[in-house]
Amino acid sequence: MILTRPRAHAPFIILALCSLVAGCRSSTSPVSAQQSSAVLVALEDSKRVMWLGAHPDDENAVSGLLARVKDVARKLYFVTLTPGENENTRASDPISGRFTNPWGEPSAKRGSELGERRAAVFRTLAKRVYRVDGIDIGPFVNGPLSLADLDALPPDAPFKGWVNEPPDLVIRKWANDVGGTPDAPKAYVVSLIRRWRPDAVIGWDEWCSGSGNPEHRASAKLLHEAVKAAADPLYPDPAHPAADAWKVKYVLAAAVVIPPLVECGYCKCQGEPPSEQLENIALDVHSDFYGAEYFDIKCRAISGYANAEQDGDLTPTELATIRANCPAEPFLEPSEPVRLLLSF
Repeated sequence: MILTRPRAHAPFIILALCSLVAGCRSSTSPVSAQQSSAVLVALEDSKRVMWLGAHPDDENAVSGLLARVKDVARKLYFVTLTPGENENTRASDPISGRFTNPWGEPSAKRGSELGERRAAVFRTLAKRVYRVDGIDIGPFVNGPLSLADLDALPPDAPFKGWVNEPPDLVIRKWANDVGGTPDAPKAYVVSLIRRWRPDAVIGWDEWCSGSGNPEHRASAKLLHEAVKAAADPLYPDPAHPAADAWKVKYVLAAAVVIPPLVECGYCKCQGEPPSEQLENIALDVHSDFYGAEYFDIKCRAISGYANAEQDGDLTPTELATIRANCPAEPFLEPSEPVRLLLSF
């Protein structure tokens, strides 16, 4: 449920002129103008790319990279496994005392109401900012409680989230959410892969997953297992017979780790960091497709979540302020760390 950096859920209004005007695919590959990049070459070799995260806003970990997909590939698909029903909407800024999550006044109630609002923002930004070719919002529930339990909470109920549970525990809970077998969450992702047939998939890594969020790590584990299962013609999938088995060429992982996690000695990470080389993908590159730099797209997307923007329409003045203020945000940088995982 985090964005790319600390405070990303805060109600700051990063506003900027993002010239999100429809453009034509550039005839010159963005990769050709860059230093050698295994990540960008993998995307250039891909016709279809799928992002998979645990919550709406997880995509902001690599929002600039995802924007680049529309220049170097053809199709982009977004998946969030949960609508994000369990965000801590009662968190407050210690100085101002204001709530740090912008889901209405008063803040949206956790459960169905919050999930619907976050899903609406996810759809709006996916369509209007990234211009994705397909969207899927999974049937699983954010947090350790069921949807019925979340809906029954009073508005002032204290927040209860995961602590540092292993991915397998989270995945078992997700299976219970849909009343399915323990394999149900992986089967769900396999079905998406076989339906959209992506050449490349992008998600979290299984180590820190940005913030150490157990659902981030669980989504990474599911994605990596599903990539292997989707290529196996013997893996059962009622919606897609053996002939529809699909082999993903490239698996990429968002490698951002928020500063508090570094400062505590990677206290919520599990296992060892991936051995693959980390690449910092530059975002201060102009996109003919968007008519803006990829960093502008990142600013625009983060602003959408910071303001719970569900209609996708900001005024020209607001957009101008995004571009003016976004580079000054202390936790945003015009690059994103990414790994191309090689064990697939």
